[in-house]
Amino acid sequence: MRYILIILVFLSVATNAQMVIKAYLNYKPLSQKIFNGQASYSVRKLDGWGGSALRVRRSNDNAEQDIGFVGVDLDTATLKTFVGANSAFVTTWFDQSGSGEDAIQSTAANQPRIVNAGVVDRLNGKVCLVFDGVNDNLIADNLATKVTGEDKPFTAIAVASKANTNITAALLGFGRSTTSVPTLIPIGFVNANNDFRVQIRDDANGNTVIDGGFYAANTQYLIFSSTTGLSAELFSNNASQLSSAYNRGTLTLNQFCIGAVRRASTPDAPLNGRIQEVVFFNSDKSSDRATIQTDINTYYGIY
Repeated sequence: MRYILIILVFLSVATNAQMVIKAYLNYKPLSQKIFNGQASYSVRKLDGWGGSALRVRRSNDNAEQDIGFVGVDLDTATLKTFVGANSAFVTTWFDQSGSGEDAIQSTAANQPRIVNAGVVDRLNGKVCLVFDGVNDNLIADNLATKVTGEDKPFTAIAVASKANTNITAALLGFGRSTTSVPTLIPIGFVNANNDFRVQIRDDANGNTVIDGGFYAANTQYLIFSSTTGLSAELFSNNASQLSSAYNRGTLTLNQFCIGAVRRASTPDAPLNGRIQEVVFFNSDKSSDRATIQTDINTYYGIY
């Protein structure tokens, strides 16, 4: 009987292992073509993308190299070989949607880090970009045209963490180069009560600030923020954090960045934290939220 039990346990373990391996091999990431994403930045390979993930600059000689994928994962072997014992910073995060909206930072001091003294930066075991909370940001200004106008819907999704509390920061931000208004912050953090924030400030300085929920420092979140153009809602890790109707006028925007919001071309509310994925749609995808969140969470294992 003892031998039979041992054999049965062995078969059960082997079967479970095969199921896990099969599930991983069958994993297919979100198709941005299906959901018509306007921009998609990620450390994983999204379905339908054939290019590199990002371009990095190593600290010792400022040499640059594109880094691609092995399967769906970032090619960390090539990254580490290129960087060695040095640090590396992201100069370009390639847009995997096919829209060509690459997020770029040409100023070395403003580039987010991805390798720290030979060690790849990670969040919950997966590669991440580290933003310093001072001046790091990546720019993709053409995206601003997608939300310029009145009552424009959008959906912004991010996998990220924030290193500190009680400090206001913009994970994503739209602005205008000539003035501090208008402003659109699809995903932000506010110092009061450690709330999440969505902010819509129009050309006439009419301002809607929607705060709610709670975020903890150094915690990985899958954040899903969407608006119909007249009402906004934000979820983190599949839990509703805020929801409110609003009515604002026209927003004339020409700047977008990841890791801050630029007001009159000056970065403001910089994020001290880590980002692994940003997806942006110029439409309300709340009806697809469950499907999109499941796909993202399957890869990152957040909740």
